[in-house]
Amino acid sequence: MANSTISMNKIRQILRLFDQGRSKQSIAVQTGVSRNTAKKYLSAFISSGFSYEEVNLLGDRELEDLFGKSNEPQPDSRLQALQKRFPQMDKELKRTGVTRKILWESHLKDHPDGLQYTQFCFYYNQWKARVNPVMHIDHKAGDKPPCSIDLVKILVTKHPDITKKKSTQIKPAGRKLEYK
Repeated sequence: MANSTISMNKIRQILRLFDQGRSKQSIAVQTGVSRNTAKKYLSAFISSGFSYEEVNLLGDRELEDLFGKSNEPQPDSRLQALQKRFPQMDKELKRTGVTRKILWESHLKDHPDGLQYTQFCFYYNQWKARVNPVMHIDHKAGDKPPCSIDLVKILVTKHPDITKKKSTQIKPAGRKLEYK
């Protein structure tokens, strides 16, 4: 899987082989990871400034903190200003006649150095997917529905007068249905 952390034992093995003087290619082959993955962990190890003995004494939790978390840079001020306005923009978009382009133009008036339209849409879509997640449920035809709803209970609570009627009697064709 792309960009997922490997096990701590594998990281320890990569560091041990590097400490023994092995090349990055041979480390990758022996550990079963790609050369770029081995390179990534080795560069993080070198930049940390620790020796192999110090890293080997660390527990799995500390090792995960050192290697597992990606060091994503903080978003710049333009993006932060835009992200603060997303909840308000989402409400505005529900009104008729309001488009993303109109909202982007109004944002650009307030922040002339703001992001361009394609980046605006990209970050808005990311925010929207994170705020309103969607779950798809696979359902085979003929199986039980994914969620069972008691429709009778819903009808009775919304229309209590339905339960008051005792029975119906069907008359011959041409006549109305009568309740007793």
